[in-house]
This record gives sequence, C-alpha cells and structure tokens, in this order.
Amino acid sequence: MITLEDHRAILKRVSFDESLLKKELEKTVNAIAEDEQAKLIDWCKKELGMKWGQIATALVLQKKFKVSQLGKHQ
Repeated sequence: MITLEDHRAILKRVSFDESLLKKELEKTVNAIAEDEQAKLIDWCKKELGMKWGQIATALVLQKKFKVSQLGKHQ
C-alpha cells in the first residue's frame, strides 16, 4: 500500500510539470484516507506553494462532495 509519504515523494518528483503534478495530486487525494487530507493540504502549501495548497483543498472538497452524493443515491 502506498503511504502518504510515498505520494509526497511522487508529487515532489513531478512538480516540474504542472499538468503532471495536478494529475498526481488528484490520484493522491483519491487514494489517501480522510484523516490524511489535512496533512496533504498543509504539505502542499509548504512544499509546493499556496496555489497547490488551494488546488489540493479544492480536490479534497470535490471528493467529499462526490462521496456525499453517492450516499444520497443509495
């Protein structure tokens, strides 16, 4: 199983390419547990910049919305 640390290493390695970074960030948000999301957002702000912290926040909120919508349809 890939850990949050593993995902961070991947994000750091692809940070030279914004398109690739966004794709990997989306994968990371979908793969990590809910209790790791705040840690990811904080790390993005610190290591990648405020812009990526905001993108991570938006992706987390999008994931939560999708999950809540799925729950309503079941």
